[in-house]
Amino acid sequence: MKGDGGLMHRRYGLIFLVLTTLCVLLFYGLREGGDDIPVNAGSSALQMRGRQFRAEVESEFLAMAKADARRTYVLTDVCSKYFPIGMPFSDVEVILLAAGTRPSKPEGMILVPDYNHSLPSDSPDRNDLGSGFVLDKSLVSNSVFEIIFRPQDMSTEPKRVGKIVDCFVRSTSL
Repeated sequence: MKGDGGLMHRRYGLIFLVLTTLCVLLFYGLREGGDDIPVNAGSSALQMRGRQFRAEVESEFLAMAKADARRTYVLTDVCSKYFPIGMPFSDVEVILLAAGTRPSKPEGMILVPDYNHSLPSDSPDRNDLGSGFVLDKSLVSNSVFEIIFRPQDMSTEPKRVGKIVDCFVRSTSL
């Protein structure tokens, strides 16, 4: 009789563990559903370009990852094609939003400052703007696209793309 109580506790413990795991996986799956590209992304030329950009980034990343497993995959050629020098940042934001970039929580910005605060105030890096979106996220890894722009005119508020400083996908195993 005494041995049966220990067996029952182990069974209940196993059932509890299985149910907890299923609940966590279900919750994670439901939460991940919100990371997709917005359904109402519109149909303007810039928004279509954003969806094409997303598809090309994913395609290029998958091809590179299949050929060589690394942590960082440089996609400067793809980014240069979609974000030419002189493009207004207002157009850049529309494309990135359609590609899946989520606005920052407090300010609702698509392009956020991307600089090191310890740099001198006259450093060209202090005006850089960055953005990105999640490509793939699972329980064991994630891949995030990131792009950093340098404005054309450093002395005024950033209005146009001057240069793409960096454009890459970073993959991390958790």
